[in-house]
Amino acid sequence: AVVTADGALYEATYGSLRANESDPALRGTVDRNSVYRLASISKLFAAYETYVLRDRGKLHWDDRVNQFLPSFKLNTTIRELATHLSGIGGDLPPGDMALWPHGLDGSGAPPDNGLPFPTEDATIDAVNKLPLVTSPRSFPVYSNAACGILGLVNAAADGGVDGQYPLLLQNDLFARLNMTSSMFKPTPELRARVAVASVASDEADYDFLNAMSSSGGQMSSLADLIRSQQSLLDPARYGVLQASSVREWMQPQFVFPDDLSEVGHVWEIYKRKDTFGRTYRLYTKVGVLNGYHSVYSINPDYGYGVIVLSTGRYGDVHNIGWDIVSTIQPAIDAYRTARLEDRHSGTYVSEDGQSRASISVKKGGLYATQYVLDGVDILSGLSDSSPEPCALWPVDNEGASFRCVACGFEVAVS
Repeated sequence: AVVTADGALYEATYGSLRANESDPALRGTVDRNSVYRLASISKLFAAYETYVLRDRGKLHWDDRVNQFLPSFKLNTTIRELATHLSGIGGDLPPGDMALWPHGLDGSGAPPDNGLPFPTEDATIDAVNKLPLVTSPRSFPVYSNAACGILGLVNAAADGGVDGQYPLLLQNDLFARLNMTSSMFKPTPELRARVAVASVASDEADYDFLNAMSSSGGQMSSLADLIRSQQSLLDPARYGVLQASSVREWMQPQFVFPDDLSEVGHVWEIYKRKDTFGRTYRLYTKVGVLNGYHSVYSINPDYGYGVIVLSTGRYGDVHNIGWDIVSTIQPAIDAYRTARLEDRHSGTYVSEDGQSRASISVKKGGLYATQYVLDGVDILSGLSDSSPEPCALWPVDNEGASFRCVACGFEVAVS
């Protein structure tokens, strides 16, 4: 799906619901309400919940984990958990890799590493006993264990769900956003709508337990995920998060030296170019199991998101998401340019004729090409040579007031 604040701009479903069935008559057909395992996209909703709790004053990003989980011995902060900057290893307790480097047995996440999904005590005990793999806040190390602990912190901070993370999300996100097909273990009513892969079909029945639910245990439908993206694209309309919190969330927390990729609060951020060569950030989370492959992306600057849910052997769903973005971005650029020209392009003159502002659209953005205030040419006064157009940036929610990026003055348009 391609999503805007008003709903799906494009939506399509294909394929079999139960691809593991040998009898075609039993396979069924996927629709927008089919339920998929999200794998690591679950982590995104843990961060969402953390912002909800922060807005309520229940916690702060730089609080220490042991303020909420007394048995946790490290000085790790909540922010470090969500940004993979805690230094905590990826999957804890670790599997037995006695054959390494001659084999990979025991590697990865449970149950692929030969262990069951860990309890809360087992997870925290492993973190307490094992050394960090890197110094905190030095370099991101992807950690399922850290994101599992993030969910436990959220549940403890809330104080009203007896430490149960799935119940917390049901109360704070699923119910408020009408995400009626989202859960961590399918109810009998929803089981018939669960998508089952042709490979690793047992993953549909996994129970990640409370400790790892926030790291990979969430299940959801396309319809529900569309609603979740709408709430981030227009938070004022949906009222779950403050708009300022969404803007804060859509910011990098660690920048890699490749000038292409960054890390946010769970987000995997990629810098891309629009039609006009301007850089934008695509905020993404990928979820991968053996049989489930999903991507959840938002382009906040251009007001749209992309969701892909799939089952089967093909695992490069990230590139599917990128192909969709590459296809839709030029159309978004063209639409945005037309809207800007229709709403703002022109010359605005004061009643006494002594002040005027001329605004035009160049390369998809607004520019002040003339600004005269009480008979004084402001642009000429700010340049030793011929005046240059000044890029304008919106400074209010109504899109009626802009600030000149280079010059610092404001241009009000009404």
